[in-house]
Amino acid sequence: MLLVIMIGTVLSATAQQVIDLSGTWKLALGDKQPYNDNVTLPGSLLTNGKGDEMTSHTVWTGSTYDSSYYFNPYMEKYRVEVYPIARLCC
Repeated sequence: MLLVIMIGTVLSATAQQVIDLSGTWKLALGDKQPYNDNVTLPGSLLTNGKGDEMTSHTVWTGSTYDSSYYFNPYMEKYRVEVYPIARLCC
């Protein structure tokens, strides 16, 4: 019985091995090829200055959201797109 517990402990320890992914990685966004850009981990596209700017028209791929954003009057101030002055002119 002790042998079974010891083998189970060894197998479970190797299954939980941690791999450090920190460092510089090559990056391609979307259909762009080849991988001609870099990101540093730990980090995100945002912290690496990559990707598109987020706006009220940003398409999200996740499904966890508060749908009241779209119909709650309190949230309206966050739904309004603010344009630079230069864009309002001419």
